[in-house]
Amino acid sequence: MDLTESVRALRRRWYVSLPLLLLTLGGTAALAVRAGPYQAESQVVLLPSAQTAKPAGGNPYLSFDDSLTLTADLLRRELTAPPVVHALAVRGYGSPFQVVDDPLTAGPVLDITVTGNSKSAVEHTLAGVTSQAAKQLSAMQGGLAPIDRINVKTVSYQGRAALEISKKARTPVVVLGLGLVLTVAITLMLDAAVTDRRRAVIAVRSTRRYPERHAVPVEADPPLQPEPEVTRASADATRRRTAAPKPAPEAPAAPDVKPADSAEPAVSTAEPGPAATEPEVAKAASGESGRRRPRLAARLSAQD
Repeated sequence: MDLTESVRALRRRWYVSLPLLLLTLGGTAALAVRAGPYQAESQVVLLPSAQTAKPAGGNPYLSFDDSLTLTADLLRRELTAPPVVHALAVRGYGSPFQVVDDPLTAGPVLDITVTGNSKSAVEHTLAGVTSQAAKQLSAMQGGLAPIDRINVKTVSYQGRAALEISKKARTPVVVLGLGLVLTVAITLMLDAAVTDRRRAVIAVRSTRRYPERHAVPVEADPPLQPEPEVTRASADATRRRTAAPKPAPEAPAAPDVKPADSAEPAVSTAEPGPAATEPEVAKAASGESGRRRPRLAARLSAQD
């Protein structure tokens, strides 16, 4: 769906997109006109005791050591402990605050930051937490003489709370962007659902009114090929061929040996010549009988 279609869908479903858009603009405006947030800061530093500063001529700024850094970390933990936070809130210092080691130095410097939507409450809480740092440090050294106690001094104090413009604008911008995205998404989803349902209803009505237009053509099955007819005669012939036994192979015939007297004249294997005529065949037969007669007469005389 392109931009043009999206705009058309928003216009078609104006009864959904318009209330969502007004709700988004109203929430953004409410966050924009809301007071705050405000922020105020102060910094405190821990100084060595007068007794420790004597070797340096009483100048505490020339006597810093690692013990002061450790003491500053302990004081930070005491100020942010739940009992101390609750006691400050009861006394009217209820704005949120935090105490951290100064990231720009390795010395015993603590940064106190107070934030809130009320400018006066932020300024009031900053004053209470800053003064509480000195009181808490004195409570930690309750058994020592004043000359041996570590002192705390405020080196930076921003008594007037400043408006945080970046944080103030961040929330309305996020709400505005999220509201616009939800407005467009919900409207387009609703338009797509309504359009699909309307098309389905129209298709059903059209099918009922004009069923022949929506008939699905059914493809006919291909015609069956006729099988070849098997006649009874061909079936019987096939059955006989398969049932008839195969003839056994013939053994080679033994040679027939006859005596010399009864030997028949050898049969010539030469290719026959041209066929003889009837007179020639009769003449040959008479000549053959004439040759056999003397032999027969000789045999008869020998038997007598």
